[in-house]
This record gives sequence, structure tokens and C-alpha cells, in this order.
Amino acid sequence: MPAGAPRVYSPEKLLEKFEEYRAEQLDHTKTVYNNRTKTVETITYDKPLTLAGFCDHAKMHRDTLNSYKNEHKNEYSDIIKRIYTAIERDLVENSLLYTYSSPMAQHILNNAHGYSNKQEVTANTTNINTNNNTNKNFDMSTPIEDIQAEIERLQAELSKNGK
Repeated sequence: MPAGAPRVYSPEKLLEKFEEYRAEQLDHTKTVYNNRTKTVETITYDKPLTLAGFCDHAKMHRDTLNSYKNEHKNEYSDIIKRIYTAIERDLVENSLLYTYSSPMAQHILNNAHGYSNKQEVTANTTNINTNNNTNKNFDMSTPIEDIQAEIERLQAELSKNGK
């Protein structure tokens, strides 16, 4: 085991602690005002599962959980993956059911679970070199006729080169 503080949880105890956290998130109640019926109602709801919530419940810093995942892979890998998967599933399923805010769930999934909104775009470009150094620089004072003449010249150059 690397130097540092001793591990508080064995893999089995960590999973047990997570199941305890998950059970504590169920069946909470709160009083709300129903604007449609103009009445006060008591509703039952389940709190969302989050890494921050689990770490707080387990009285451990998130860095400690990450060190279990990164430094003790053989022992903790499966357990921590199961914890991440349970939290991810809770977020996705409840967002699809409109129980949780979709933008907030998306933010959490992007930052804590490796999802991404980015698209990878690869562009292939061709550098055209006319080898005659007659390319001109234009500015707003250049007459349109000069710009059109240069475009036609470059198009003819391209056609001549078979591109």
C-alpha cells in the first residue's frame, strides 16, 4: 500500500456504505403549495444520488474515493465502477422521466461521468501554391473589378493544375 493515511473502507465496506447511502435517499417528504388546486400538499420523493452526497455520507473526501480508484485498482475498481454506474443510472433515468432537471443532470454527467457535448471535427485542407507570388492582398478600398479579376485568374490557375 502506498504511503499516506490508512484506508477507512475495505471494498466490501465501501459498497455497504453506498447501499446505506442509497437507502437513505428514498422516501423523503416535503410540503408544497399546489398552485393549480390552491392547496398545500405533502409529497414523497427520492433524493438524487450524487458522488458528493455519497462522499459526504461516507465522511470521506472525493479525492480519497479517487485515490481508492486510481491507486488500489485491483481491490476497488469493480466496486467504484458499480457506485459510479448506480449514480449515472439514477441521473439518466430520472432526467428522462423529468424528475430531475435535464440541464443539471447533463452538467453532472459531463463533469463527473465523462460524457461530452463536443463533436470531434476533422478538416482536411489543401494548400494552393501558385508559385508565381502574384497573390494580392485586398482591403476595403480595392475596386470590386480587381477582386473579380483576381478570382477569375485563380480559378483559371486551379483549372490548369487540374484541381
